[in-house]
Amino acid sequence: MFLLIADLMCAPGFCAENTASAGETISQAKQLYYEGINGNKQSLEKSTRMFSDLASIEPDNPEVQAYHGSILLLQAGRTWAVWKKYELSKAGLASLDEAVRRAPSNLEVRFVRAATTMHLPSFFSRDQQSKEDLTIIAKGASTAVSKHELDARIAAAALFFYAERVVAPEDRKGVLEQAFSLAPDSPAGRGASLALQRMQNK
Repeated sequence: MFLLIADLMCAPGFCAENTASAGETISQAKQLYYEGINGNKQSLEKSTRMFSDLASIEPDNPEVQAYHGSILLLQAGRTWAVWKKYELSKAGLASLDEAVRRAPSNLEVRFVRAATTMHLPSFFSRDQQSKEDLTIIAKGASTAVSKHELDARIAAAALFFYAERVVAPEDRKGVLEQAFSLAPDSPAGRGASLALQRMQNK
């Protein structure tokens, strides 16, 4: 799950938009997060520590809550201790949900929840919620990018997931074209381009 997110998001030098309240510290923690889920263990460990500290310093910051919750779920997926897996999953999902509750119009927060939960086992009952998050993001992605409210690479990744997981096959072409147009050189943009080529060759 997390490698798939990284494949679409973790371009060299990725750095999501700064927030006015947390600034460069959150931006750096985000960069390390995407490097970490792409396989850089050291970056993931540092991001984990940073978001843990930020969660104490900025407990009401929705973006901090979202990324911290995502990391908790990542940790849950990697532990063999059943009791610890349950506690980490519960805390991670609660943090993601609270982040969206606090900032329902923040598309980056919704993306982190959607991308983190989309491949959870069915007993978590999160598939439909993930699709709903992606649908909301898809509707506002282009406008948010034009207003500098959402990183174009996040928008492209959300649209790619939306095309793959939500829309009907006959409607995917337009969504993939939109993803490519927003961030053609991003991993998601290139993925959209490849998907479009496969559609043309059928």
